[in-house]
Amino acid sequence: MQLICYNIVGDKMYIIEYNPKDIKPIDFNVLGQIEYKILNNEDLSEDEVNYFLTALAYRVRLGIGESLYSPCVNMCDTSQAIICNYLNKLGVANHPCMTQNTIVSNVTGHSFVTAQIKVNGKDKVYLIDPTYQQFLLKSECGKDKIFYHDGQVLIKPSPGYYLKEEEYPIIENFISRGFSELTEEFAATYGNSFYNTKLGRVPNPHEYKSMPGSIYIKTFTKGNEKLSMSNLELKEASLEIHLSTDLVEDKIKNNL
Repeated sequence: MQLICYNIVGDKMYIIEYNPKDIKPIDFNVLGQIEYKILNNEDLSEDEVNYFLTALAYRVRLGIGESLYSPCVNMCDTSQAIICNYLNKLGVANHPCMTQNTIVSNVTGHSFVTAQIKVNGKDKVYLIDPTYQQFLLKSECGKDKIFYHDGQVLIKPSPGYYLKEEEYPIIENFISRGFSELTEEFAATYGNSFYNTKLGRVPNPHEYKSMPGSIYIKTFTKGNEKLSMSNLELKEASLEIHLSTDLVEDKIKNNL
């Protein structure tokens, strides 16, 4: 599968300009300490969970694309498998989701992950999706992409076309980091961008429809999709994300 990669900052291929978080070099001592706390069921701070998830999205993007600016078209299944494999090693509760099963069947298909992490005494849910930027390509977000025939919508633009201007800052922050806390506001923004790509018989193909974030949260936290790649396949493709320290690896072995 060939990736389309845009390597130049500000080459304006996207409807929302963004700067993906570049944390090179990753501090594996810090990351190893965070992984160790997760394995011991200890709370993370806001700074720790942000570093942990930023590092995860960063490593996925560089694993499946040639740069942090790559749209990673058609790589969401692989991204999902890498993320879930890594989170499973740490015992982090996670849900691999597919839009066509968590929103409605005839929308743009896309795979993503939600994960539950203990932060400052609370269980917080995060949506992790380092490939959403593929839906923000200007070439795919035009009104001309709507094909309506005989009362049926047969083709629609990418989900990014349906984002409201006031939602742009939410998405810019999300795609820059590759994840977001699954709040009702974010869930509605993310979910409705896909919901409006629904195909089929509709009276007005240009009408915007929405559902509240609470509905999306319920379905996004129940996803149970089969992963597209096994642990062995990820390893053979050099896509597996390893834990950061021998100390953490040894603890996993002791728990087996």
